[in-house]
Amino acid sequence: MNDLVERFLRYVKIDTQSDENTNTHPSSEKQHNLAKVLVEDLKSLGVANITYDKEHCYV
Repeated sequence: MNDLVERFLRYVKIDTQSDENTNTHPSSEKQHNLAKVLVEDLKSLGVANITYDKEHCYV
């Protein structure tokens, strides 16, 4: 299996279920977990200008 497919499969296995009982965005820490993995993967690929907005969970 190629690297791109393996990476994609790793991402989709990360639990990012939202929490309907909160008014925050993102609604769960699980969503931040995916963002952190994305940041690390981008760094390992040599991407230089990576911004991770921890408040709103944007990469």
